[in-house]
Amino acid sequence: MKRSEGRILTTHAGRLPNPTNMSEVLAARGGDPEPFDELVQIGVAEIVQKQLELKNDLHSDGEFWKARDQMYYDSRTTGVEMQPVTADNPA
Repeated sequence: MKRSEGRILTTHAGRLPNPTNMSEVLAARGGDPEPFDELVQIGVAEIVQKQLELKNDLHSDGEFWKARDQMYYDSRTTGVEMQPVTADNPA
């Protein structure tokens, strides 16, 4: 873990913008995991590079990896459906 006594270490605040290849990542989600993982790796590298350029001290994927997590969950769950919340059908 980085430690600083001379200044406050910085990271990004909130969710970072999607990388430029986000549409390719989403299109590849349901197929072969190898190209999908490669596209995710490219996207994460782009996000981290942007943080380096902005001089952030602490780097992360900016929640981009959640696209991979959702693919994992979707492949293992069935029967979950979205239903609108109404007065007759509360949450």
